[in-house]
Formats: sequence, structure tokens, C-alpha cells
Amino acid sequence: MGKLAESLAVVPSTNRCRVATIIDTLDVEDRDAFFDACRKVKAASPRDRSAGYPFTEMWLIKALRAQGFVLSKESLSRHMRGECGCEFA
Repeated sequence: MGKLAESLAVVPSTNRCRVATIIDTLDVEDRDAFFDACRKVKAASPRDRSAGYPFTEMWLIKALRAQGFVLSKESLSRHMRGECGCEFA
């Protein structure tokens, strides 16, 4: 087997983002609430955000931090854009 073929034969590890590790710790009710909050954040248009739309990424991060979760805005933003590679994005 050639070197490239050997490299391509290795299955890449699943990179779980910080958001996914938080989701794993949530019970069903909190998980549903989290996904509902994500839908609200994603639904906001730029015009909504500039007009004071209350459901922002910072709103969600503050709610998570209030429950003791450690999460950066960058991690949540990557997750919300689907750039993190986890199965929940």
C-alpha cells in the first residue's frame, strides 16, 4: 500500500466541539430547551439583531454560563454555523 493510501485508510477521529460535550451532559428537557434556543438564535436576521432581538448568541452563552457551563462565543458561533464538525451542528 502506498503512503497516501495508508494515510487515507486511517479513519479521522471525531472532533467533538465544546457545545457537543455540553449537550451530552443535558437531560432530555434541557437538551430540548437548548435546541429550541439555538433555533431562536438562528432565526434572527441581521436586521432583527440590530433592532434589539433578544435571542442572540450572547443570550444563550450567558444562560449556559449561569448554569456553570464554560463556553466561549467563538465555540458557540462555530457550532451554530456548522463549522465544528460535530453531529449536532
